[in-house]
Amino acid sequence: MIGSAVAEEGADEGDEPYVQTMNVVYGETEGVGLVMDVFVPKGANNGIGIVDIASGAWHSDRGKIRDHKRAQIFDIMCERGFTVFAVRPGSLPKFTLSEMHLHVEEAIRWIKAHHADYGIDPDRLGLCGASAGGHLASLTGVTAKKGNPDLEDPLKQQSTEVAAVVAFFPPTDFANWGGKPQDLSPGSRWVRNSGRRVLGDKLDEMTAEEIVETVKSISPRQLVTSDAPPFLLIHGDSDFIVPLQQSEVFRDALEDAGVSVELIVKPGGGHPWPTIHEEVAIATDWLEAQLLGKEAGVAGSLDELLIDHAHCEKKAAGTAMNLIFAYVDRVDLVRAMTEIVNEELEHFHMVLDRLGERGTKFRRLQPSSYGRKLNDLVRKQEPARAVDRLLVAALIEARSCERFGMLRDNLEDRDLAEFFGSLFESEARHHSTYVKLATTFAPSDEVRSRLEELATAEAEILATSTDPPRMHS
Repeated sequence: MIGSAVAEEGADEGDEPYVQTMNVVYGETEGVGLVMDVFVPKGANNGIGIVDIASGAWHSDRGKIRDHKRAQIFDIMCERGFTVFAVRPGSLPKFTLSEMHLHVEEAIRWIKAHHADYGIDPDRLGLCGASAGGHLASLTGVTAKKGNPDLEDPLKQQSTEVAAVVAFFPPTDFANWGGKPQDLSPGSRWVRNSGRRVLGDKLDEMTAEEIVETVKSISPRQLVTSDAPPFLLIHGDSDFIVPLQQSEVFRDALEDAGVSVELIVKPGGGHPWPTIHEEVAIATDWLEAQLLGKEAGVAGSLDELLIDHAHCEKKAAGTAMNLIFAYVDRVDLVRAMTEIVNEELEHFHMVLDRLGERGTKFRRLQPSSYGRKLNDLVRKQEPARAVDRLLVAALIEARSCERFGMLRDNLEDRDLAEFFGSLFESEARHHSTYVKLATTFAPSDEVRSRLEELATAEAEILATSTDPPRMHS
């Protein structure tokens, strides 16, 4: 029976936060078994499965599983309670990209048919992959097929639909690579080289029209519809293997179709980069928000909110330090900022203590877009730049006051509620300090007018936010 063949169970019984079952057979083609490794969390199961496509350069040997371990995919996701299915869809030249796509679909159907065995919700599957795996994840996400409950085959009864897709540096349009349309005519350089790898031995029998249609059929960007699930794309801007343009045009196509999509660009990121586990953690945050967010509510987001709060205190200290460096000749400003730096760092340590008491690990989070969008409003020329930097800091402090007050008044955990309330006064004082210092760079009436303008823009940023739960979202 398909799925019953297991080469080794509990392959990693050390400190890993999962139990690994290797070589679970999810299908068969041409007498070849199609396999996946399953990573089940040792801790609490959050009821959500993630299909991780282990493929690089469209090869899926066991080395790709090791690559994903080095990226800490299984550690990070299983620590959060996800069950991860590391699918190996086959390799070139044995299988074409179109065939690998079918294998991924077969894996999704198998996982859904066996969802009860793993305690996961078949309607809230996430899908992820990097490079070739990102391509196959993207292709599967935009071409989902409905199941047919009338068929005898239990797998064919299942759909290939997923609820969210994360793709790291994915190829998305083979006909337009790096912004340059490819010559897809028979005998062209692309067809002789890349085309043969992508299309397989049948290439020699294809007409020009068939080549174009086949390339389109494996290019996610050209297949986007409004039915696609939410996407998170992560790509380095120094990727010389798959250009950033591949994610940019895919994002544009998804946005044009009205699909929720976010592109995170890693400055200096190659293919991949040494600290990619940080982006894996961000992707896991995003998956939690997409697949668990509505169900989890405020209580389920509280630990994440505390982590974000710690980051906010750290960034507030950094903002004050940057102002010291920028305006070192302003003695009153330097003295005031020194006090704020010390106070914000004290708050940072206090939040870290709270996290420790809750047994929650401080980690990097996907930041909200709030701070970036506010800082985009800062004017470039001095002294207007100084005024705006101080007023933006003031608005952030004022919004923190509001949020601390809401948490103080509404949290059921009264000890934590009192903690947030204890920070209210200092944030209000910081707001006043920043506004007062702005008047040392411009007349008071100009500062008041500019503060009103920025406050209106700040309220609009929050009103239109689609960020996951954060202190400023």
